[in-house]
Amino acid sequence: MDPNVPCHTCSYCHNARPHLCENPQGIGITRNGGLSELAIVPASQAYKVPEGLPAEAAALTEPLACALHAVDLAGLRPGATALVIGAGPIGILCAALLVAAGASRVVVSEPDPQRRARVPAFGAEPAAPEAIAGFQADVVLECVGRVETMKFAVEAVRSGGTVVWVGVAAAEAEVEIKPYDVFRRELTIRGTYVNPFTMERALALLAAGRINWEAIVTHRFPLDDFEQAWDTHRSGAGLKVCVQPAGDDR
Repeated sequence: MDPNVPCHTCSYCHNARPHLCENPQGIGITRNGGLSELAIVPASQAYKVPEGLPAEAAALTEPLACALHAVDLAGLRPGATALVIGAGPIGILCAALLVAAGASRVVVSEPDPQRRARVPAFGAEPAAPEAIAGFQADVVLECVGRVETMKFAVEAVRSGGTVVWVGVAAAEAEVEIKPYDVFRRELTIRGTYVNPFTMERALALLAAGRINWEAIVTHRFPLDDFEQAWDTHRSGAGLKVCVQPAGDDR
């Protein structure tokens, strides 16, 4: 299910940009849904899960779709190099997609050694931030949402390259960059927001086995242990925490 519901009547919706809708709704946020036994959703937001794809893999479709939109905006050409800043769930998904898209080298910068240790399972190269001083990539995806790492992303991209700010910064945050640097090096800096028209492709990638989803789901809990699952999620101990409803053996 895609939780982002556009109004279908504003100018953005009429021009095939529903993710920029002026009057959006979110299932589980502005509409009922999410942590309930049953929920009613518009048929337009529902996607059929391919036969044989486990429920816990299908649950990754929406975050993968968001990462897919970010990678689309990066405009990676096969054989190009990529740097991902942050090895959280979205950073890992972006790295996996960049590998699948044909990047010759994908480096993931992450200060936490436990998170770095997970990176090779997705075909990317882990690195501590201090170890990549001077490294520059054709595309850089910032997946942290901190002012420092957003600024570093601009410094770490090659001339003519593209930076995509994927991480969500605080609304009042400001990043100090030099306009002349952007001009002289002909840089592209892009933002990315949710998942326009990428849900079906995300499902197809999962079903085709192009994404190592089993390594992304690091914790599994029965529904009765939901409180423990939520604490695990909040602690940042894993990547994705899966809560399995009672009797769900898919």
